[in-house]
Amino acid sequence: MLPPGMSPSSSAGGTRRYTVEIVLTAQQIENFYAGQVSAVWVRDIRGVAVQFPLSSLRQFVGHNGVHGRFVLTVGSDNRLVSIARA
Repeated sequence: MLPPGMSPSSSAGGTRRYTVEIVLTAQQIENFYAGQVSAVWVRDIRGVAVQFPLSSLRQFVGHNGVHGRFVLTVGSDNRLVSIARA
């Protein structure tokens, strides 16, 4: 989700894309599974703050956590549409 007043690059259909670098340790992922954390706050490569559900990263979790560059696609309603490795 995008905080009000932020304006990332737009694409077709009212969606917006954010390229982000994510580094989450295995301990941080464990906190999610324990119910202590539900969302991720990151800044994209342009400095725009973006929040999205940590559950959307499940497919990328490895034994060391989640590490890498990702492209988040957000709909016109500011909800996450998709996430993929960049």
